Amino acid sequence: MEMWWREYELSANAWARWQIGPLLLFTRYGPGEWEFMWHRDPDPMASSSSFSSPSPVEPDPEDHESRRYALRQTSALLNLRPRLADRPVIARPASPLHIPPNQETTLYVSTVVWLNALSEDIVLLEMPIHRPSDTWFGSDTISGELCYASRTQARTSSDLLNHLPHRAITPIVIVNEAGTPLQVEQLRVPVPFLSLYASPEGHLWTESIRLARGADSTEASLELLGGGSLPAECQRVAEPREAAPRHSLVRSFSRLFD
Repeated sequence: MEMWWREYELSANAWARWQIGPLLLFTRYGPGEWEFMWHRDPDPMASSSSFSSPSPVEPDPEDHESRRYALRQTSALLNLRPRLADRPVIARPASPLHIPPNQETTLYVSTVVWLNALSEDIVLLEMPIHRPSDTWFGSDTISGELCYASRTQARTSSDLLNHLPHRAITPIVIVNEAGTPLQVEQLRVPVPFLSLYASPEGHLWTESIRLARGADSTEASLELLGGGSLPAECQRVAEPREAAPRHSLVRSFSRLFD
């Protein structure tokens, strides 16, 4: 898979074109300004990936969103970078999953990434490659929080998830330390706390996390496992959006599992 996250040298006053999954992105620069136009395919699982400069076609302002930026001076270099979502993501297993007492399993969850466009370290554009739907996670409107809903299902093997250019896979180790079975119907994935990695094949991953259900069955500890359990030679390509809390990362199951 071609890695779209890199630095590009573009031609002045000529459109460049990227296809990144469902996102079709155009940009051009001239004296003192950058201009972007984009359009999203309605299929969030579209898998195309390509780049052309100059673009063989020009964007149609009638069916593209657009944005212009004024700068003191412009450069021919544009850097595209991936980032994880700015809110937690709620994902569901293919069907409710039951974990017996004192057992553990690993689930793999795929979430959409954001695109950052920078010129000389100035962030010009940041947007989701596919805009996920909003969802509320919690038992009521006071104790819950606004999250994104994942269109993909949590799987017990990464081989069951497609590697798409605009999605990152998170391995989640779930440990049931209680004396009763744990039923997992949906997962709250704290992606703003996670680093983003890329494999040599161009696949995006996040660091692994570990969720352990306590013996009292009302709390879970959240542990970030880093990139050591990811495929060989993965390189970090983005830092976390937020620093994880320092104190034991204990959260109630009503927020981690619903």
